[in-house]
Amino acid sequence: MKVLFICSGNTCRSPMAQAYLQSLKPDWEIASAGTKRNCAGKPASEHAGEVIRQNGGSLAAHISRKFTSEMAQKYDIIFVMSKRNLQEAVQIAPEAAGKIRLLGGDKDIPNPFKGDLKKYQDVFECIRAAIDGFVNSVDPGR
Repeated sequence: MKVLFICSGNTCRSPMAQAYLQSLKPDWEIASAGTKRNCAGKPASEHAGEVIRQNGGSLAAHISRKFTSEMAQKYDIIFVMSKRNLQEAVQIAPEAAGKIRLLGGDKDIPNPFKGDLKKYQDVFECIRAAIDGFVNSVDPGR
């Protein structure tokens, strides 16, 4: 399966989601991107990196990139973190609207950008719960 996670800047939520799902499903193709115009080329935020380290992963090699319509064609499912990201993603890739979903179901995953480590940990727990629910729905025997 090919899964893409999208947030605003691709430095906090979507890289954490990518790293977590990759730890569960190493054979899947998983990536992340952002909707902001100037989001490409940045490392993951320090706190996002720390949260993933605490959970056995690494964001050391992460470099943010901008979501494109070409990118959308490659993935089976595209998860966005907020209703705003959903609108932005559909605007960028209208042809992919049918495979773009809110990761949190009907709720936004809060943006921890510029928050403290505790805020990032709380957001990661929201991401973890949503991804666990998704994985259990597509792979009930895991």
